[in-house]
Amino acid sequence: MQKWAAKHTTSSGFTIVELLIVIVVIAILAAITIVAYTGIQDRAKASAVSSAASQAGKQTLAYAPTNNDLYPTETQFQTSSFRTTTLKLPTDTPQATYDYYASDDQKAFCLSVTDTTTSPETAYAMTQNGTTVPGRCVENLVRNPSFETTAADWSYNTPGLSGTSGSSSTPSAGYTGNNSLRFTFNTSGSYNNFGPYTQVVNLSATSEYDLSVWVRSTKASTFRIVAERRNSSNSSLGNVVSNAVSVAPNTWTMVQVSVPVTANMARLTFCVYGASSSVVGGDYVEFDGAMVTAGPDTYSYPSGSDTGWTWTAGQGTSSLFGPALPQ
Repeated sequence: MQKWAAKHTTSSGFTIVELLIVIVVIAILAAITIVAYTGIQDRAKASAVSSAASQAGKQTLAYAPTNNDLYPTETQFQTSSFRTTTLKLPTDTPQATYDYYASDDQKAFCLSVTDTTTSPETAYAMTQNGTTVPGRCVENLVRNPSFETTAADWSYNTPGLSGTSGSSSTPSAGYTGNNSLRFTFNTSGSYNNFGPYTQVVNLSATSEYDLSVWVRSTKASTFRIVAERRNSSNSSLGNVVSNAVSVAPNTWTMVQVSVPVTANMARLTFCVYGASSSVVGGDYVEFDGAMVTAGPDTYSYPSGSDTGWTWTAGQGTSSLFGPALPQ
């Protein structure tokens, strides 16, 4: 009887470890591809926004020579037909949202285009200088925000002093520009709910606002903003108070608060209050770069070297506008 020998065959394949290695390599390659694609996409969007801002700015620049060397008013620009017919600009969209500000004498402007669908928003602006720069055109409603010439429109809550007194000055040093608002203590004591305040006017009851200021102190302190909402008759509508922010000695620190939409609001009394356990003669607290803007975003205060920022009417007596980046 013939016997048949059974043949044993072996099969080859990937081990679990090898499969895991392949999966990891594929995941890494996919991640690199996604990051590269996202970067390309972001650069493409930024390029499109920059190009749109450049074209819109050039159209605005071209308007002046045939209109008594005056740029469009804000009211003109806000009219859709004026933008599309006179300036020949594309229709406003979420990918290309226009912001426009002009000085009262129509000799200066800031026009920006913002892609509001990106996070953070992508924005480019052009001013009468003819240069396209990153940033969205915003209006700072504080009339004397960086004390470049005087301390006009600002006062101190002196009842907040305890056992000490002092004097105010605008030294040639600060967080931004050439000056700041400084209060120097003459004698030993302490302070609580002490600091400067001003008022911003011509606000809209249908808009929210963002308030910020930079502070510095020779002693460790805490600071907060108290925003008192007021109506057109200057009657109080209640306060909005920021969180207390700890400020290390000799360190510029920003304090910020958001004010929600408030019925009948027309003004804000903008107070920056500090608290310190003790001070001695020669210690001081310092304030600079105050900013109040419409909308929910906090914007970086322009430094003294930034170009494109213009007073609506006069320095220290009106609001100012220009391109700014989110803080």
